Amino acid sequence: MKTAVYQSFRTTDVPDWMARCLATVSGWAKLRGFAYHFYDDEFFNYAPARLRSAVGNQRHLVSDVARLELAKELLGTYDRVIWIDADVYINNPAHFLSELPACKFLFCQEHWVHQEGEKIIVSERVNNAVIVMDRGNEFLDFYRYACNQVINEWKQLSHSAFGTIFLTQIHKMLKQPLLRDVGMLSPILLDAAKQNNRSFLDTYLKRDNMPINAANLCLTFFNGIYDGRRLDGSAYEAAMDYLDTLAS
Repeated sequence: MKTAVYQSFRTTDVPDWMARCLATVSGWAKLRGFAYHFYDDEFFNYAPARLRSAVGNQRHLVSDVARLELAKELLGTYDRVIWIDADVYINNPAHFLSELPACKFLFCQEHWVHQEGEKIIVSERVNNAVIVMDRGNEFLDFYRYACNQVINEWKQLSHSAFGTIFLTQIHKMLKQPLLRDVGMLSPILLDAAKQNNRSFLDTYLKRDNMPINAANLCLTFFNGIYDGRRLDGSAYEAAMDYLDTLAS
C-alpha cells in the first residue's frame, strides 16, 4: 500500500524537544518505507478561507481542518495517509502502527488524566493527534463537510470543537475501532515526568494493558502554568526519556 506520512510545524524557533519529536516521526516513516511530507505554516492555508475567517484563525481549529483538506489532496496520489501531530513522540518505532484495526479511517483513543481537588480523574476520549485514512473511506468527506457546516451554526467554538469534542461524540454512535498505542501526556503527567514520579506515570499513563508506542506531549501547555505546574522544556524532555524506557 502506497503510504504517506505528513506533519506541519513552524521552521524557526523550534524547541529542542519538538525537534526530537519530529525526528522520531521522519525516522519512523523512513524505517517503514513511507513517503514523508513536512509543511511549514503555509499548511494553515489548506483550510478554506471562509472557515479561517469564521474561527478568527484559531490555530487548533484551522489545523484540524487543514489536515483533512490535505489528506483529501494526498489521497489522490497515495493509497493511505497518516497525519501525526508535531508534538507526538514515537518511542517504539519498531511496533508503532505495526498492526492496524480493519477500518479505512482511524483516530486515537485518549485517556486524559487530570485532578479535581484531591481526586485523580481519567476521562476516556478520542483525538486526532494521529489519523490514518485510506483512499475511498466514507468518513473523510463527511468530516470535512461537518466542520464547515458547524461554523454556520456556532459563533464561538472551543479550540477542540473540530477535534476531541467532535470525534468523542461521534465515536459514541459509530463505535469505530481506535488506535490504542498512542498515549496522552496531560499536564499532570508531564509534571510527574519532570518530578521523576515514575510510579504515578506507570499507574495513569498505561491503560488496559496496552503498550505505549508513541505519545502526544501536548504542545498547548508548553512554557505555561497548569494547576500550578510550570511545564518548561525539561518536563517534555523528561517525558520523552520516560517513554524511551517503556520500549527497552
